[in-house]
Amino acid sequence: MMKAGKRLTKADLQSQVERLYRCLEVGKAVNSETELDRLLQRVMAETTDLMRADRSSLFLLDKEKGELWSRIAQGMESREIRFPADRGIAGYVATTGERLNIPDAYEDPRFNPEVDKKTGYRTQSILCLPVLNHRREIIGVIQVLNKEEGPFTEEDERILSCVADQVAVALEDAFLVQEMRFNLERTTDLLEVGKSISEVIELDSLLRLIMEKTSHLLKADRSTVFLVDQERKELWSKVAQGLRDQEIRFPMHLGIAGSVATTGETINIPDAYEDPRFNPEVDKKTGYRTQSILTMAMRNKLGEIIGVFQCLNKEGGGAFTREDERLLEALSSQTAIAIENAQLYEDQKKQFNSIIEVLASSIDARDPYTAGHSQRVMEYTVGTAEEMNFSRKGLEVLRLASLLHDYGKIGVHDAILRKPGNLTEEEYRAIQEHVVKTREILENLYFSKDLKEIPLIAAFHHERMDGTGYPYRLRDGEIPVGGKIMAVADVFDALTSERPYRKPSTAEEAFAMLEQGIGKHFDGEVVAAFKRYFYKAQAKEKEKVEAKG
Repeated sequence: MMKAGKRLTKADLQSQVERLYRCLEVGKAVNSETELDRLLQRVMAETTDLMRADRSSLFLLDKEKGELWSRIAQGMESREIRFPADRGIAGYVATTGERLNIPDAYEDPRFNPEVDKKTGYRTQSILCLPVLNHRREIIGVIQVLNKEEGPFTEEDERILSCVADQVAVALEDAFLVQEMRFNLERTTDLLEVGKSISEVIELDSLLRLIMEKTSHLLKADRSTVFLVDQERKELWSKVAQGLRDQEIRFPMHLGIAGSVATTGETINIPDAYEDPRFNPEVDKKTGYRTQSILTMAMRNKLGEIIGVFQCLNKEGGGAFTREDERLLEALSSQTAIAIENAQLYEDQKKQFNSIIEVLASSIDARDPYTAGHSQRVMEYTVGTAEEMNFSRKGLEVLRLASLLHDYGKIGVHDAILRKPGNLTEEEYRAIQEHVVKTREILENLYFSKDLKEIPLIAAFHHERMDGTGYPYRLRDGEIPVGGKIMAVADVFDALTSERPYRKPSTAEEAFAMLEQGIGKHFDGEVVAAFKRYFYKAQAKEKEKVEAKG
């Protein structure tokens, strides 16, 4: 307002009307923006022009962090600025709610000249007002610097107060839109994560997927899921994001993860090295630098703690927020179900595999000279198939088929199986029948859709490329590759194993015999792949022995 006693001229009145009209126009302009970054930029531009100032800033109050921040500051690069909510002129206004009109910034002890020193700017006059929401709570501060002509007036205060009211309405709308958009994105992300993890049943793959999705959702540099082993009273993980795949185990009461597993309390630490529960040894070993940590318990439907989420180093620095905690809690309920299902599947798979291994070893045990034969044939078969780039599903079919390839021998009399000399024609036919019996027995077992080929593959390991094998006298193109691989593995193990009527052949001698049979008995590509696998496996074994030393 003008000083008392001074009459307003027509020009003065016209100017005030125009500025008030401009104030309404600013309100209309900023209220048309619902995207926060654009709103901040629009407010700065319109306010600077309206107030005839050199620069403007709009700082928003982050109550959770106790900071004032802005993503836009005119005259500087567009970046996020943050500082304690009680620092400087803006901090004073945000703390007290008072408006400040300062003609000379350097004469006011509340002014912080550090920004001027860094930028080379010279702040002179400052007008700074709080921005209040509809509940009259401070949600930010609007500040204008260096009026073009002299200090800011009471009229300027009134105009900026009008702008602040308009901006407050626009900010609340923008916050609401931002919150709705965030909630929609979070819900969409959680649904997508839920869908993704529900499609994975294998535990290692599931843990990798969960850690990947958790890091993405929480914008963390790394994440780890530790599972509780109640029998051993340990926390463990088979994989850790950012490290080589390896099983990590430690007592479930140790460290930050152990504290969460024991108490069930969420631990959110902005600086790991300031917390006595943090163990820096992993950082020392890996060269990683842990800063912020968010660790939360994972509970099943009964409320029992079955694992622990741990997220490291929030992107952009700083601590994980309360919103991050809520997001991780929502994610935890989804992943707990998936992990329990995966653990149940793994237990059933272990039980199934143990039964298969017992069945295989029960056949080998009938003859001391064939002890371990099924296991070795399985290793040779799977190793060769890996060399030939079989799929994971194909490898599992071959693993089980090769373990059970001789199970039909259960129907062959011990006197024939253990006979030290040559077999009669009748005895040889009885031996040959074991392949048919293997198929018949395995076809009476239930196998899932992915494993349906097991009985057929197991029955083909005595077929030959030239059609002289048994029991079906199949030729090259009629024999599945898995059957061809198993034929090579079976003969190689027979040649290199001791028998009562001969000494074992060396690997080189056995390879020579295999190569002689290429085209008649064996597939050349399979023999070559088997040799590559065998020598690689020998080299790895030699390295292990040398490492032990």
